[in-house]
Parts: sequence; C-alpha cells; structure tokens
Amino acid sequence: AVVEDRAITPENLKEAWLKMAQSQTAYPRLGSAIKQSEPELMDDGHTIIFYVSNSAQQVWIEKNSLLSLTGFLQKELQNKSIKLIVKVKEVVQQEKKAEFLLKNYPEMRELHKDLDLDIK
Repeated sequence: AVVEDRAITPENLKEAWLKMAQSQTAYPRLGSAIKQSEPELMDDGHTIIFYVSNSAQQVWIEKNSLLSLTGFLQKELQNKSIKLIVKVKEVVQQEKKAEFLLKNYPEMRELHKDLDLDIK
C-alpha cells in the first residue's frame, strides 16, 4: 500500500526539529546548531532550510549529517518528499539586502544593468 506524505505544518516541523536536535547525542555541537536555527519551510511544502552561522558548519553538515538529518525529518514528519538544504544565514541576509537595494533604488538597478553585475 502506498502511504501518502503528511502535510508539514509549522507546529509539527518545530516539534520534529527539537527532537532532531535532542537526538544528536554523538554530535552535541550539531544539536546546538539545530536548536539555534529556526527552520524555514519553503512554499513547495517539503523543502526545509536549515540556517547555520558559517560556511564551515555548512560544509561539515552537508558532508557528514545531511542524509541522516533528512531521513530523521522524513520519518518523524511521515513525509518522504522532505528535502533539507543547509544555508549560511549571513549570505542569505546579504542576498536580501542586494534585492532590497535593486528594488528600491533605480540608480542601483541601472548600475547593475550597465555593468552586467551578478549580485547575490
């Protein structure tokens, strides 16, 4: 029998996120990083962003723990479509600043266009 994926709500995500943090007894620093991060559920309903504070954390998690963390969330939330993405919070904030500047300052848009810049 095919089991349908359960919908992820902010409430059940928060609960699963905390359980995931507590489950990291072998990696206490990873558990702390999970606790300190507020997971963001994307509009597609199954992609979850895990914000970390630096690229070293991002690389370590992607290399050592991404599959097991994703599996934990899939099992806990009963949703096999879950995809976990690790992002560095500072980079995201810089991207939002760039978007804000381009949106609100026409001269920035012109400069961006004139110089053919790739602003991220």
